[in-house]
Amino acid sequence: MRKLARINKEETFEVIDWLRFPLVLLVVYIHSVGDEIKYDSIDFSHLSSFDLYNLLKVGISNVLAHIAVPIFFFISGFLFFRNIKEWDYSIYILKLKKRIKSLFLPFILWNSIAIFLILQGLIRTHGLDSAIDFLGDNHYLRLYWDCNMWEDYRCNWLGISTPMYGPYLPPLWYLRDLMVMSLFVPCFYCLFKYTKFWGLVILFFCYISGVGLNCPGFHTTSVFFFGAGAYISIKKIDFIKWLWRFRFVIIPIQVLLLFITIRFLGYHTRIGEFIYPFFVIMGSATAFCIATFFVKKALLIPHIFSESSFFIYLSHYILVTSFSTSLMKVLLGTSNPLLMSIGYLLSPFISVTICMLVYLFLRRITPSICSILVGFR
Repeated sequence: MRKLARINKEETFEVIDWLRFPLVLLVVYIHSVGDEIKYDSIDFSHLSSFDLYNLLKVGISNVLAHIAVPIFFFISGFLFFRNIKEWDYSIYILKLKKRIKSLFLPFILWNSIAIFLILQGLIRTHGLDSAIDFLGDNHYLRLYWDCNMWEDYRCNWLGISTPMYGPYLPPLWYLRDLMVMSLFVPCFYCLFKYTKFWGLVILFFCYISGVGLNCPGFHTTSVFFFGAGAYISIKKIDFIKWLWRFRFVIIPIQVLLLFITIRFLGYHTRIGEFIYPFFVIMGSATAFCIATFFVKKALLIPHIFSESSFFIYLSHYILVTSFSTSLMKVLLGTSNPLLMSIGYLLSPFISVTICMLVYLFLRRITPSICSILVGFR
């Protein structure tokens, strides 16, 4: 077998570019679970076909797919400090201005689209008063910040509740936190300048323990992975080369953690809650190893897939996710676990395909509008 070539710095960005589409597909899987998973009904001593169907959804949507957003945070932290040799506030302000277009604009636009759709539906079916009540119940501007709450059963090591909060369009919690992380970049820089590696250790402990600010915009996942990417970029560490060197250690550990985390239902059990952050870290490292392998073999993903990834992320939740899952139920039914599993596996691909077609249509017919919708990317 031909020995794989060592990766260079240009290939680092090819690896990052390669990952974008698979990671977005995993994000779509998170939101394509369909019917609520009945965790309490899974009997590991006598696994039924329905139990296996539920475990399939746990394994992909609630475990494996959860490496996607942390990797995006890591990449964002890494790219923010790219080509910065010495700290310069003028460069920091310039990067923030760019992120007003690339992050803030699509965040506001897509949340507004989602809010408009629900408001016009309420007005049409129940009248204007119901729309006003909806705005009041969600505290008006908090629709753009933290009107949604999920995972309210999760607690950190101190026993303090750590639910997730998001804007009206839930997947955009990532953009919200990323904007906050970008604003606090000077804090990351100072942390790593004065504490060196120990600053990263502190963030790591906060992540695995869940002990942090516990407020919207400062989720421990956001802080640790953005901070890790920033640290590696500041220290000019060739993380791709390092991960590739230890791939035969990283990947087996990841596979073991994957099965253990699925066995304990992700973070839906106390043991799973403890193992889960270690799985996400090792899973993220494994994803980079897999992408590196394909880049070294020159098996690249077509550019249109990575180019459309951000649009897919922004649009899938309100455009097609519910349609795709409902379509699979109609076509394959809800009584045969095998057919239900096939429908579950196919649904995200249908969603992604439709979103890509919409993106290509908009780019061809109204390129200026398409550019605005994706933050001039």
